[in-house]
Amino acid sequence: ADGSPATAPQPMVTLPVSYSASAVSAGFSPLVAACRSNGVVQALWVAAAGSGGSWITYLGIILCRDGTGTGPANPLAFGVAPTGGAGLNVTCPGGFDAIRGEESAMGQTLLPITALSFRCSTTNAWSSSVGSGDAGVARNATVSACPPGYVIYGFNLMGNASTLGGIQPLCVLKPGSKNWDPVKRCPQAAGYTLVPGWYPAGPTTLYTMAALPPWVDVDIAATACRADPSCTSIGYSVDSFGNTTFYTYNSTDPAEFGVAMGKTLYTGVDGCSGTLAPTTWAGGPSQWFCATGVRTDASALSTTSVVGPNDCATACDSDPNCESWTMDASGTTCTTREYGFAATQWVDDSSTGVTCVIANDPWLCPVYGWTFRGALLNSSIHVNPETCKAACAFAAPDCTHYTYTSATLVCELYGSSLMSGGAGINGPVVASIPDRVCVATPQHPK
Repeated sequence: ADGSPATAPQPMVTLPVSYSASAVSAGFSPLVAACRSNGVVQALWVAAAGSGGSWITYLGIILCRDGTGTGPANPLAFGVAPTGGAGLNVTCPGGFDAIRGEESAMGQTLLPITALSFRCSTTNAWSSSVGSGDAGVARNATVSACPPGYVIYGFNLMGNASTLGGIQPLCVLKPGSKNWDPVKRCPQAAGYTLVPGWYPAGPTTLYTMAALPPWVDVDIAATACRADPSCTSIGYSVDSFGNTTFYTYNSTDPAEFGVAMGKTLYTGVDGCSGTLAPTTWAGGPSQWFCATGVRTDASALSTTSVVGPNDCATACDSDPNCESWTMDASGTTCTTREYGFAATQWVDDSSTGVTCVIANDPWLCPVYGWTFRGALLNSSIHVNPETCKAACAFAAPDCTHYTYTSATLVCELYGSSLMSGGAGINGPVVASIPDRVCVATPQHPK
């Protein structure tokens, strides 16, 4: 069900992220500096000028994997090279896989990207930063990283004759690397929520499943955890070769997880290693995600007369084969159904009061091939689906659901309702199928 990973060269997130480079560079002019044949950038020369070296005035690719670099016949550079070799020379034979810079914080004067540094893919070490910025303006650090196994082959450089205003890395699969699907690197398991980059304070490891074949089903670890009453969560890590390791913990504090889930915006760049913490209502009734005025034609299990929606929910909960239920507009007829997401779409129907599906977790993600209707708020590049999810959860107040496509690394955030009258369909599609589609449920802290 998981889609194919990206294979073509990938443009990544542009820095600055929160505003356009054209807004800070009078006489704005874009420039592409890239190694030919999408070769790997192995060495860079970066320099800054202005008061105290505030702003980036030169960035040149001085060595590509094929031996080419800046020169009269191959000007892979922005700006004019400083005299006397001033600036910073950065070398990484294996190629760079991320850039980091600082941009003006919200409410501050918009200024060019500064404090620019580069990460070497073979050592994970960041270079020294170049550019000091304006001391009177608060700034935020932002990162743009290649997908795992990719390295930088060039840049889209945006600025004017004197200052680099923005930069976008262009990434390509590193020679000899395995092209791991970002959706597979970020597993999902019913009853658990993945929080990348977060681990319980002082976890006790009960047992470890290591050196497993790449992309072992996360349900193996989830089943093992459920079978052990002392297991409270699952630690997860994945290396650059795709090998996964699961750790089971017995010391996760639910309140601690709640804080991490509700307040921590994941901004890491190294995949989805973190913690799968349980999110189901242990021993309690199922929770539901409901849409009014739409009908599902999933196979019916039973049709009964009820007093209200609570009775209908109880009827479904008492049948282990029931995943969804519908109630008519009068609120007196309940139909329990076998599937939440069937082969047919949910259709607008004024005679249907509500359709509800089991949704115990903060995110409800239907089977591969399904989409939800809504209004597109934003479309951007994300290295993995977890940063896309975080953008919907914490960076876009109006976001109700998101889609993520591995082949293009495109994250789309949607708002508006899944109810009747919305744009698009709630149902299966046969073309342009996202690899992950998830909607925030009432269990989500949004």
